[in-house]
Amino acid sequence: MKSALVIIFKNFEETEAIAPIDILKRAGADVKIATMSANLETSGRSGVQIRADVFFESVKDATFDAVIVSGGPGTMNIAEDPSLLAFIKRH
Repeated sequence: MKSALVIIFKNFEETEAIAPIDILKRAGADVKIATMSANLETSGRSGVQIRADVFFESVKDATFDAVIVSGGPGTMNIAEDPSLLAFIKRH
């Protein structure tokens, strides 16, 4: 089974996270939602709350077949995170 990680953070663009989650799950992929926030419940830019499966820190050393990072106003807050950049470059 293919695996995918969808990374969310405070003020993420909901559609850019939720649509891939839905499509990948329908296709049979094992999808995990990881948050860069301090709480598993994370609010998107429009106030939609998503409950992540895990904190990014707990999966940063894992390998996935696909990685999705949604955009949104909160992107600037995570764009320089060294562990996220290393994770993305590795994938």
